[in-house]
Amino acid sequence: KATVSVLYWNYLFRAYYKMSIRQFGLELVVCLFSVATLAYVWEMDLTTIQSVTGNRVAEKKFKTFDEFYPYYESQHQDETCRLLHFTGTSLLILWLFLFNIQSAHKSVATFAAATTAGLLVVPLTVGVENAMYEAVAIVGTVIFMCALLDHSVSILVVGAVVGYALAWVGHFFYEQNKPATFTYITYSMIGDFKMYYGMFMQLVSPYM
Repeated sequence: KATVSVLYWNYLFRAYYKMSIRQFGLELVVCLFSVATLAYVWEMDLTTIQSVTGNRVAEKKFKTFDEFYPYYESQHQDETCRLLHFTGTSLLILWLFLFNIQSAHKSVATFAAATTAGLLVVPLTVGVENAMYEAVAIVGTVIFMCALLDHSVSILVVGAVVGYALAWVGHFFYEQNKPATFTYITYSMIGDFKMYYGMFMQLVSPYM
């Protein structure tokens, strides 16, 4: 898996700097499809081998977001942890829509495409204990969309670092558990915004 990841990223960055946008987009779609197919075949083979040897395959427990979200809430019981999540997401939104308002529509389109890519990969990786393939699909889609829309990758990277850094401080030092992102990266992104919306509505409801 590590070898596949290294080869993929080497190819991705070489393609980004040497190809036209149209060539890059076409090649990236083929590459992402290949990675997704490889993930599916890899896990099917693993399932077959382990069923023969009598070993159980470790599968992700939650297959849908509706099943996942109660678990996500259970991993955010500490008030400080939730506050750090809220602060991180607020800073992300301010960074994208206040300090970079001219490119906000590109950020929204990129986020939507990356989330969609992650959701498409989820059913193919139920037998994978981590979110590696989802991460590859999401990051690859972000790079593709930034090339397609002539958008700055650094804007999104800064926003993601700020948001995730505060959230992970909350998990490691206050909640003292492992972030769900490590296993369910796509569902966790959606869950974070759903939790943020709920906290925001609680905050403003007395004034409405």
